[in-house]
Parts: sequence; C-alpha cells; structure tokens
Amino acid sequence: MANRRRPRSRLHAVMRWGLLALLILFVYWDNTALRTDSLTYTSTALPAEFDGLRIVQLSDLHNREFGKNNQRLYAAVEQAAPDLIFLTGDLVDGRPAVMGEDMKLLSKLKAKYGVVLDASNDVGKIVSSAPGQIRIYADIYGRKAHAGSDPEKGVSAIQAAAVAVSRMRLQRIDEETTANIGTLSCVGETNVVQDHVTFAAETRSKSPEKRKAQANHMVACLQEACDALGARLEYRLHHSYQSYGFPDDHPHVRRLMDAVSKTCGGLAAVFAGEEGHYAYALGRADGQDISPLVKAMNTVLHGRGGGRNGFAQGSVEAERSAIESFFKENGYGICD
Repeated sequence: MANRRRPRSRLHAVMRWGLLALLILFVYWDNTALRTDSLTYTSTALPAEFDGLRIVQLSDLHNREFGKNNQRLYAAVEQAAPDLIFLTGDLVDGRPAVMGEDMKLLSKLKAKYGVVLDASNDVGKIVSSAPGQIRIYADIYGRKAHAGSDPEKGVSAIQAAAVAVSRMRLQRIDEETTANIGTLSCVGETNVVQDHVTFAAETRSKSPEKRKAQANHMVACLQEACDALGARLEYRLHHSYQSYGFPDDHPHVRRLMDAVSKTCGGLAAVFAGEEGHYAYALGRADGQDISPLVKAMNTVLHGRGGGRNGFAQGSVEAERSAIESFFKENGYGICD
C-alpha cells in the first residue's frame, strides 16, 4: 500500500514546486514588465497649437528598474518622441534610501518642452523662474557642568548657538535670496550647562552664487561662535534642488503664453518678481497691437517697457493688488 502512494506524493510535490516557481516568475514579470498603451485624442476644443502634440505619461514606476540601468524605459520614451512627459504619480514608494536613483532616472528623460505643475498660483499664470535650495544641518557640542556650583567648567552649546544666530543675515536677503532657521533644539534641566544643540536651516536663491554665499555665511557664523566659546561644530550641506529661469521672451514661455491667451480670450500677462516690483511680459496670440494697453499700464503702475507685434515686456513698481485691479478695470479677468 505504501509503495503505491509514493508516485502520487512525488507528483504532488512536483506540482507544488511548479506552482511556486510559476508564482515567482509571475511576480518578477509583474514588477519588471513595461506596459505601453497608445491613445489618439481628437477634439475641436483643443487649440490649433496642440495639433500633433505627442505626450508620454509615466505612472506607477515604484522604484522598479526596466532593463539594465532602465534602458528599456529610456528606449520606449525615445521611440515615442514626446513633446511633453507627464509624471502622474507613484514614481517612488516611500523608501528614502532609493530616491536618489529615481532622480537619476528623471535626469535622463528627454522631451522638447518642460512644464512643472507645482505652483500655488491661479490657473492661467506661468512661473518662468524659481529658486534653488541648500539646507544646513548642524550639531553644536559643548561640555556639561553644574550650572549652580561649577558653571565655568562647562561650555554652553546653547550660548554658542545663540551667538551664531545673532550674527546671521536671515529672512529676506535681497530680491531673489532668502534664509531661515527651522530648528534650534536643546532640551535639558535648568541646573545643567547643556552640551548639545541641533540646528537646521535653509537658504534659497535664484542665483547659485548667492545661494552658496549665504550658506557659507551661516556656517561661518556657527564656526566662529563655536571657536570663540570652545564648542565643537559638526555640519553638512544638502543641495536639495537647483534654480532655473527663462526670460519672458524665451520660445517656450511665448508658446505657453500663446496657448493661455487663446484659451483665456486673447491676452496673456505674465508677472514675475517680488511684492512691489515685477517684471512683465504681455502677449496676444492674434498679434494685435497692445501698445495702448502697455502705455496705460506703465502710467498707472509706474512701469517702463514696450514691444511690438502683439508682444511687450518691461517692469512695474506696484503691488499685486494694484496690478490685478488695473486689468479688471480694463475688462480683463483671471482665466480659470
């Protein structure tokens, strides 16, 4: 009886291992398969400039690699010859350790135009420049001592941090540079000279040189204070992202302006700058003369500039509310 059952037992074992192998192969395929679909969208509501526009949408990559160094993914995108690439979610899956590799993937994707949908402005407004960021992380180490009986034996990390911060240029540095401290932390008893402070700050600027100079200034303040008081400094700089900027007459900006102006009734106005001082670019997709409007705007908003063939650029010395009021009074509104 026992000998008759052995072949069936071996068969069951083979089937179980076979099913397990198939399951493993399916999971591997599902995690590495590159699925592509093609769709042609036709609508009379689309602007004429969108005729023939090719868009590649990438979604649900989840840190996966498609071929060695993602060569299959790059090849598929290149073959599609996109004008625009949209990343619509789940590029990463929450593992910070691998995010650096994901950024490498983005740096190798190529399209004719780049548009970042990451600004809290009203619909129809175009951001043509943005600052880069450097984060500063530091630890200040002093020496503990009893604050009541032997305070002179201690080195206060809190005092070193306070002296450093008091010497820093912070908040608004100039029209394109800012700096801020987000963390200055030390928790301890009042009768102890505290020996450790954590510090975290950032600086942002559209100018790489100014951004680097401000970060170096803040580190120098920390180092000088520590040296003067006998504390020790450990720090690191993290270059979070780089700045970018396009002039108002750049072809990509003009193309966006034309699309916005046609959708929003004929006129597109782009203002970039800080409160009280803005550079502007105005455009009409139909090429109509806008010099009367520009002249009136310069008069009311204390501006200077001009142009021709439906395009003008310059600057104004006015608050945002005054700019919006001017256009509303002249019959223009915000496109939404």
